[in-house]
Amino acid sequence: MVPGNQLKTAKILLADNDLVNVLALKNILHAHGFRNIYNNKPVTNERLVDPDNLPALVVLNVDNTNGSQLQVLKNLLREIALPEIPILLLTRDTNSELVRNALQLGVKDVISWPFNENEVVSRISVLLENHYLAKMVRERHMGQKGASPGHQLQVIELTRQLEQIKRTQLQDRQLAGYDSLTGLANTASLCDHLSNVMRNIREDDRIVAMLLFSLESFSEITKSVGYASGDQILQAAADRISESVERLSNLKNSPETYFTAKYSGGKFVVVINDLESETKAISIAHRILATMSAPFELPNIVLDIGTQVGVSLAPRFTTEATEIVRQSEVALHTAKMGSQPLIVYEKSIDNYDPRRLALMAELRKAINNDALYLVYQPKIDIKTGVVSGVEALLRWNHPELGLIPPNEFIPLAEQSSVIKPLTVWVLNNAMRQATAFASSGLDIAIAVNISACSLRDDSLVGYTKMLLQKNNVEPNRLILEITESAMMQDPNKGLNLLNQLNNIGVQISIDDYGTGYSSLAYLKRLPVKEMKIDRTFIKDMAVDEDDKLIVGTTIDMGHNFGLRVIAEGVEDGQTVKLLKEMGCDQVQGYYYAKPMPVGELYEWMTVDNKVAWTLN
Repeated sequence: MVPGNQLKTAKILLADNDLVNVLALKNILHAHGFRNIYNNKPVTNERLVDPDNLPALVVLNVDNTNGSQLQVLKNLLREIALPEIPILLLTRDTNSELVRNALQLGVKDVISWPFNENEVVSRISVLLENHYLAKMVRERHMGQKGASPGHQLQVIELTRQLEQIKRTQLQDRQLAGYDSLTGLANTASLCDHLSNVMRNIREDDRIVAMLLFSLESFSEITKSVGYASGDQILQAAADRISESVERLSNLKNSPETYFTAKYSGGKFVVVINDLESETKAISIAHRILATMSAPFELPNIVLDIGTQVGVSLAPRFTTEATEIVRQSEVALHTAKMGSQPLIVYEKSIDNYDPRRLALMAELRKAINNDALYLVYQPKIDIKTGVVSGVEALLRWNHPELGLIPPNEFIPLAEQSSVIKPLTVWVLNNAMRQATAFASSGLDIAIAVNISACSLRDDSLVGYTKMLLQKNNVEPNRLILEITESAMMQDPNKGLNLLNQLNNIGVQISIDDYGTGYSSLAYLKRLPVKEMKIDRTFIKDMAVDEDDKLIVGTTIDMGHNFGLRVIAEGVEDGQTVKLLKEMGCDQVQGYYYAKPMPVGELYEWMTVDNKVAWTLN
């Protein structure tokens, strides 16, 4: 056999234009002891392998190459055919004509992407062992003329080992369609199944759903209880999903068919074919979630593990197998971000399509080039009618696309690393304006909205304090507005950050009050100075008794907690009159003023003495 250290030190060339793929595979191989791994240049029609630095194995992905994938593959195979270097082809479409031609041309093995970690490591080990054994056989055969009987026996033994490995590899391929731990189909089988199902989906007039289930915090749980217990959890979860699917399959008059697979980590997939309606998929997902809700009983511990699911539907948004997988991953990620048990894919939640990715790159550029700007909407003291503060709102006037709504680009920033520089930019520019207000003798504070992502950022307090000092702004001139839902995503961490901000003198405001799920007891713990009643309750309170009652009760509750209460979305005089009678402190809305650039704000404030010039 080939010594293990020879396999671990073998040169492995990763040929893939996607750097993310390269890094992921490199990290996996490093974790399994392979050390001599490199990638040298993009996969093109040009020469890929350095003849002076030949690898023992090439792991090739031509999915992301420009032009004909088959032609690129032919050129590469022609280039490395003489040294007989084995090629392992990675591809997202294992049923394509490319794979058939690749195997005919001499590719040694094919693995679908995304792949199983243990599977790809095993395949690479087998290919390397085959390569070295074949090389040894060739070298021995070359010197066999006149060789001793012992030498000839060595050649025979090496040949026997090579044939045994080839037989083992064939058996592995036959078993490769199933996950060895759970007995479910694996990702390779899943890709094959989806490709077959999606091929004629429009002609067959069928609805297909992919349900991607994830055990919450599974990797952290495994680190705590050990990998053996983690395997027991996966086996139990697989059994529950399989039993649920079996019960659903046995229901009378049920036309659906099911395919269940182990995905990766603590994730499982159920593909449903021949659905009667899209809503049926959601009903089925909830039924499976219900079976997953029972605690997992291990020998020495009982664990209550939450489960979330992302649902994608075809042909509603796609007829491609790889795309329905991606869409289910987007839906699952959105469910995790919002702490929701189930999310169905919609284009509105997809921040990964090419247009939005391009927009994100341009947003980074806009931040660096100071191409964004702030507008300000006044807050009015309802008793005196003067401006008591302003809310800073972000705007982006794209040079080609025009004014892009904040609800389009801010969620995009929140799901990427752009949110931090964007928050810093907004805070810095708002504080610069606060300095200008103070220099003008204007006694008002500026409110800035803070996202849920920022409430999970340990550096928020540090850079807020730095920007206050940099712009020479009194901390109580800055109000940070946070929503209830943002606080509830990580209550303990959010509370800790808000306490630190409160300690340096920054004011905290609860925005959109009434739309979240926080309890009064929890709100009482927060170091807040004000609460803003959401516009959904304000806009109809003059004609809706229920809304009127909710607003009045909220104002009384806020005052009992010692909070300043603001009504937002005020658009008519009757609403102002009711709010004044209820004792509301401040109002904000189009009845008074829309958000406006600072020049228009100054002009508006000077009319009818709407502002108190008290600082100087």
